[in-house]
Amino acid sequence: MTDTATRVIGIMSATSAGEEHWVQLAPLGQFQGKDGRGPYAIKDRKAAEAVINATLRHHGEADIVIDYDHQSDFGARPGVGGTAPAAGWITELEARHDGLWGRVEWTDAASSKLRTREYRYLSPVFTFDQATGAIAKVLRAGLTNNPNLHLKAVASTDMSKTNTDTLVELRSILGLTDVAGMDAVVEAVRALAAKAVNAYDPAKHVPIEALERVTAQLNGVNNAGLSAEAAEIAVNSAVSGGKLPPALRDWGIALCQSDKSAFDGFVTRTGGAMAHLFETRHRAASDTSIHTATGVEAEVASQLGLAVENMKA
Repeated sequence: MTDTATRVIGIMSATSAGEEHWVQLAPLGQFQGKDGRGPYAIKDRKAAEAVINATLRHHGEADIVIDYDHQSDFGARPGVGGTAPAAGWITELEARHDGLWGRVEWTDAASSKLRTREYRYLSPVFTFDQATGAIAKVLRAGLTNNPNLHLKAVASTDMSKTNTDTLVELRSILGLTDVAGMDAVVEAVRALAAKAVNAYDPAKHVPIEALERVTAQLNGVNNAGLSAEAAEIAVNSAVSGGKLPPALRDWGIALCQSDKSAFDGFVTRTGGAMAHLFETRHRAASDTSIHTATGVEAEVASQLGLAVENMKA
């Protein structure tokens, strides 16, 4: 069967002759006219693609006409006469996530009528399965101001950039191909949004206030003391490196906690001599040579009141 005016489509006003717009011809799911006809249905996107294939087979090489007030059905009658001038031509069909869409090239007259809002809505004519209401193919469509299903009109007084221009620009920005449809644009935008959200890892970032506070503490370490734990680590390192005798470990920890720079200065000045004094020396049993004291050992022996020969290793 054939039915008309069961779906209202708001038409964006055209601004120039020959302008093209994408318009929705039918939604996905069930829909019904206010006069009770229906329900009709395009179950899903796969079903919409089937409608497109059937429509293209029906029309062959011809574009799909859009007339005024369904004059192709009510005005022009075979054997009777009457006219049904075209308002535009549907040159392309597309199945999208929200329904069946068509690209329309408007005539000069229709562009003017849309721009001045003489016409605002689009109503398709289609065949359908009488038992299930499933849409089979689109025959044509008509501009109308008396739709069977009321939806908010999509009207604009400023259309300096057409839908087609916007789609071309979005394809370029997103790096999509020239044939990418609006669904591909939507998916690309969603992917970018998800990437932006996932790019932030709280485990790898710290608040700027915390960073500034830690940096200030580190920069001031030479003029202030360390914590007990940090002081112990620093002193243990000096002891294990032979720069501080074990007997001075507690003193070193206390000094590090009160003035780290003073501890560093002490280790720098005395570390070499301390390492030499506490170096373990071994002499072979057959070695009977006399030990000769170094200058440092002689000075230490003098301070301790010992004879130099008692400084033997």
